[in-house]
Amino acid sequence: VEDTVSGASGFFEGKIDDVRIYNRVLTQAEITTLYDSYNPGLVVTRGPMDILGTTGSIISMVNTEFTSSSSTFETRGEASPTTFTWSEAPSSFDTAPTYKNGNITVKFNDTDEYAEVSSDVPSAYPFSFGAWINTTSAGEQAMITASDVSTDSVYYTLFIGSDAPIVRVSNTSATDCSASTAVTDSEWHFVVGVLTDATDREIYVDGSSENSTGSCDTSVTYSGNVDTTSIGRHNRTSGATRYFAGSMAGG
Repeated sequence: VEDTVSGASGFFEGKIDDVRIYNRVLTQAEITTLYDSYNPGLVVTRGPMDILGTTGSIISMVNTEFTSSSSTFETRGEASPTTFTWSEAPSSFDTAPTYKNGNITVKFNDTDEYAEVSSDVPSAYPFSFGAWINTTSAGEQAMITASDVSTDSVYYTLFIGSDAPIVRVSNTSATDCSASTAVTDSEWHFVVGVLTDATDREIYVDGSSENSTGSCDTSVTYSGNVDTTSIGRHNRTSGATRYFAGSMAGG
């Protein structure tokens, strides 16, 4: 599917599952455990695209029928719950959500389908964010992004570059921490970005650390102007970009 939104690019094509944001650093052991313990389509009782706070608590989708244009889902941790709103009822997405063994897969069209909240969910370093993804589309597409939508130059995003995941942080100028494993092979992959502080970032693919290329230790402070957290796109003043094409699935 080609990009039909003026000024936008890098729309995601593929599947995303079990999106998470932690207000703390995840250890490699924790990431490996998450990878080993969860297989999309098999585990029940989770809502798609759960965002996790400090405690790692999970809350399921508020509207599991996905029939309302104002369908929302909440997240919780030690902070107050955060409610994300769909761009439209997922039942009206180009591909309607599917169910497997009681779990839900939501497929995004890489053009105008996403979930978003006008809030800075990470709020400060340290934090971790991640997702199970499944995609066949090469090119830039965002899994999770926290951004200042009044500018193009302030954001913290986990996205796919040409075919491998990247943690990109920008507070005026951007720097990348990149993995080497291609994840555009139509297989499920668990991708996690860990941002400990301004000079310590790490990226994991399927439970393994992969700080293969880029500047994972270049100093980039966390901006107090971040005001939006997006799933499936990168929102910014010149127009949203990097729409995800694929599915966020699972419990």
